[in-house]
This record gives sequence, C-alpha cells and structure tokens, in this order.
Amino acid sequence: MPADVLVHLRWHDRKPLRLLSPADLALAVAERLADDGRLRAAIDRTAHQTAHPASVRWRPESLALGYPGLAVLAAELDRRDPDAGWDRPGHRWLSAATGDGDLSSAAPSLFGGWLGVAAAAHLASRDGKRYGALRSRLDEAFAAAVHRLDVAGGRGPHHGAGDDLIDGVTGWIAVLLLRRSSSTVVDELLGILARRLVHLLGADDGRPRLAVPATWLAPDQRVSSPHGYLDLGLAHGLSGMVAALASIRDRGVRVPGLGSAVRHGADLLAAHQEADGHWPRVLPLDRNGRPAGRIAAERPGWCYGTAGVARALWLAGDRDHRLRAERGLRAALTPDSVDRLGSPTVCHGLAGLLLITKTFGPEFQTDTDSLAVRLGEQHRPGTLLGFQDVENTGARVDNPGLLSGAAGVALALLAVDSPTPPPWTGLLLL
Repeated sequence: MPADVLVHLRWHDRKPLRLLSPADLALAVAERLADDGRLRAAIDRTAHQTAHPASVRWRPESLALGYPGLAVLAAELDRRDPDAGWDRPGHRWLSAATGDGDLSSAAPSLFGGWLGVAAAAHLASRDGKRYGALRSRLDEAFAAAVHRLDVAGGRGPHHGAGDDLIDGVTGWIAVLLLRRSSSTVVDELLGILARRLVHLLGADDGRPRLAVPATWLAPDQRVSSPHGYLDLGLAHGLSGMVAALASIRDRGVRVPGLGSAVRHGADLLAAHQEADGHWPRVLPLDRNGRPAGRIAAERPGWCYGTAGVARALWLAGDRDHRLRAERGLRAALTPDSVDRLGSPTVCHGLAGLLLITKTFGPEFQTDTDSLAVRLGEQHRPGTLLGFQDVENTGARVDNPGLLSGAAGVALALLAVDSPTPPPWTGLLLL
C-alpha cells in the first residue's frame, strides 16, 4: 500500500483530528480490546444493543464472538511485531477461551465451537513453538471427529446447511488448510472431508444435493422459498464449498472426483451470474427441487453476495471463471454496491469487501486504498471500541468480535499493507 494513503480519525462533528495509517488505527482498536474493563463493558452492551440476541451473543469459545477472535487479532499483531508484547493478551484470551479445559459441551464448529480455539492456538503458536499441549489435545479431538464422519460414510442428508464454513465441514477444512506444510495426517483428514463435499456438489437429475430443504428454514424464509433453496454464499453455501475444494486441489491432495466437483460448482456459480455482474444470495427451488428464481443479498459482502462468490470463483481457477470473478468484483465495487454496506465489519460490511479486494492483487490496489480510507472514516473514537457494527435494523452495537465486530475491523486494517494475505484470512477461505 502506498505510504501516503492514510485514514482520518474523526470526532462526532466529522472534523479531522489527525491522520493515522490503517495499521495505527488497528492498533488503537486492539489496545481498547485489551483493556479488560472496556471489553467487559462491550460484551454487556452487545447483549443489550443487538436486535438479534438469539444469535449475537458472547460465548467464550466462539471465534465469531468470543475470546478466540481476540486471540487471532493478538496473534496477527505478534506476527507483525514479536517484540511488542501482544503474546501476553493473546495468552490471556486463549486461556479464557478454554476455561476449565473441558470444551466437550461445545460443538466442533469453526466459528461457534472449539475448532475456533484450535485455529486461534495454531495462529498464535509462532510456527508450532507454543501451546503444544493445547494444540495436541484439540488436534486429537479433531481427528477423532473427522474419522467418526468417515465411518458414517461421509454422507449425511442431501443438504448443505450442516456443511458450511461457519458451523460445518467446510469450516473444518479451513482449519486444516491453516497448516501450510503438507503432512500425511493432515492430507488424510482433508481427503475424508473433501469426499463429503465432492458428493454434495453432485446433482440428482438437476436437483443440487446441497440444497437446503424448507424444513430447515425460518417461517419468513419459507414464504419466498416454500420448497427450500440453494445458498450461494461463501459463509453458508456453495461458494464456500467451491473455495475449500479448490484449495484442497491446489494443495495436491488426491481425491476421486475432486477436480470435476470444483468445475461443476464453479460452472453452477457462473451460470447464475447476472447481466450486471452480481450474484444473488440464494436460489429458491421449485417443487421438483430445481433452482427457479433468485433472492438478492441485502448487503452483498463477504458472507453473502457478489464479493464472496467472486473470490470463490477466482479460486476455482480457469480463465473464464477468473474473468467472471473480476467482473463480479468490479460490480461489487460500484458506488451503489459499496453504499449498501452500512457496517464497517467483516461479515456483512466494508472490512469484508476490503479483504476480498486486497486478495485480487495490484489491479485492484486503487480500490483497496479507497476502501481503507472509507473504512477509516467509520471510526468513532467516542465509542467504546472505536468501531460499531451496524445491524440490518440500523441498531449500532459495540460488538468486540471477529465476524461482526471491532476485532475483525482491526484485522482488516492490518491486512491493508500486507504484501500477501495474512495467514488468518484462511479462516474466511480467502
């Protein structure tokens, strides 16, 4: 990133106080999160401010909104500057995530369960030199969970709702892909998980196996999708599976049908790109289980919509897919599209779009810089953490988390001047 690209630090009257680099602004947010009093206040405020208390709630073991997300931020700061002391709050947060050491009551999911703790411990390990006992214990539990899936045949019901990045098998793959160097054990586990997704990406007479049935949907969703839908999103649907399988393919793991599954998934995404370059959020199904219609994403960012789909399609790899992906990203970067991202956060806001744009390389550097400035302009130093999530209801939430909170915004700002995507972005399949 050019050295002269800076972001404004603003007060509520919108007058610039001084200029900060994205990294300096990220550090200011991290220092607030490291203040135990501020963090406790943010956790309490989140519970009272959110319009979605059932899903937006602090859980110590949660990567999305818990201590592991903060530990990932500390790990990235420690990676950038090992002498700055960020390993200390990172250790404190990892210890708080594990509690009494028994995570058996938590699910083995990436963003909501103990796999998020495993991911954070790996990122904080300084290339395997730290947290050996914790990582070994979690790795053993992880391998056992994967082998149980293999014994069950690796094939559950024909729907993808339990196989996504946030809570399912795609997220398990993302954890394993953090291990940059290949090993027999890791590749074996990746192969087991890949076989499940390869099966899901098949189709029965044009009916996608990973379609989510109506019985899994909320009542309001059944109104528009009475027969279920095919989710195209990176967080919960087809794009996440395509990105995960493409990454396994590029790693050189041999799985029967893997290349065909990636091509089939990418072709399906390409077939539903619209004339203006965008992708819908989901495709409702007809009574025969085939896609018939579209529902657009309200705020098309990382989790749903055009930018996330574009990244998955680019990872799929052939020339036509990458051209479509770049066209899609340009559509996501139009002023009208960016204006729809009312929150600064990763999941459904500017930080997620910034991270995706950064991965597309020098051709999109001007866009990356512009988004960094725009993200900095959403900084509110008078608030508890400096950044607030803006929910779809308009509620402003002092969320400290990684996916929809201040920790994720800080991580995105740190990525702006990184020459390559930081290791933690693998958790988002970028």
